[in-house]
Amino acid sequence: MRRRIGETIFLSTLALTLFVVKGFAEDKGFEFGPGTANPTSSTIKFAIPCHIQVATDITFRRVGETGTNSDVPIVVEYRQPGPSATTEGALVRTVNLTAKRSEQKTPTYWMPGAAAGCSIPWAVTARAATGNSSVGVFGSVRMSPYITIPSVEIEGGLISLAKGNSVTKNFGTSAGFGQHVIEVRGTWFHSVLGVPGPLPVRLKFELLKPDGSVAASDSGYTNFEINPCCSWDKLLVRYLNNQHISGQWKLRITNNSNDDVMNIAPKAGFYGACKM
Repeated sequence: MRRRIGETIFLSTLALTLFVVKGFAEDKGFEFGPGTANPTSSTIKFAIPCHIQVATDITFRRVGETGTNSDVPIVVEYRQPGPSATTEGALVRTVNLTAKRSEQKTPTYWMPGAAAGCSIPWAVTARAATGNSSVGVFGSVRMSPYITIPSVEIEGGLISLAKGNSVTKNFGTSAGFGQHVIEVRGTWFHSVLGVPGPLPVRLKFELLKPDGSVAASDSGYTNFEINPCCSWDKLLVRYLNNQHISGQWKLRITNNSNDDVMNIAPKAGFYGACKM
């Protein structure tokens, strides 16, 4: 099994346009037919976050004699999560293929997100199209969730924050967030009478759930920081949201330093994942 964590794209939450963030891609192998562990079919399962569109492709081949007479028509079926981890859900895609001696790969297929996810997996079954295969068939399926977030905004514009004060801003909309990792960073400047100053200033960011509890927090310096004293300690709030939570999330920013701060610009990143 091969698992690859994709890139997280960070954009300013003050004026965020439509963007897509690729999450992880996971490959799992299948085999069926003579000489394999599965005489008739092979089922593999994937933990995919809920409500996230899924991209998938298939790599496959057969063993045996050369020539088309030994080629095997196969079927790969995708089922969404069912009512429990042991019960398969609805069939959402059937892919008909022909396994040949040379390795082949399908184009990328897209499937809608499911209402359940992570703890209740997708099931992918590969089998011969009719009867049992006369030769062994081997392959792998890759599945990758993609997130489309139309807008994630912090209310208001750039934030100024005097020493000893805090401010709480709405983060996103009342629709809430689904199952994915939320990452928040930020940039800001030391303020001297309303103009950027030279000093490193440490802030605290807290990500608040709709019920007001703290999901995650961190204290650190601006992501622009280059001062050797502090550049190793840049702020990063990171939280695995393992269930869909509706309602208004918030971001609380606290300045416990001895200096004023200006032009605070939080930045948000997301990727679909069931674990960090």
